[in-house]
Amino acid sequence: MLEGHPRRAGTGNGFTDVATGEFQTCGVRESDATVQCWGSNWSGTSELAPPTDSGGGLISVSFIDSQRHHICGIRADNDEIVCW
Repeated sequence: MLEGHPRRAGTGNGFTDVATGEFQTCGVRESDATVQCWGSNWSGTSELAPPTDSGGGLISVSFIDSQRHHICGIRADNDEIVCW
């Protein structure tokens, strides 16, 4: 694969929102509104730590945004802001 050329992220999942930071990109899955992230995990924010509930399950979000090293989202169930 050539560097700089777009490629599909994931397998068959559509996304309703995407947020990019300096080292990470996250998308909100169309199927269940959970977050999937990719990136270098340089600051511990991507891929290894999408938002979870107290039981360890992925939470649904209605919106995500990103800055340099962090991603934040609004929980779909209670409108709380979560950041990782």
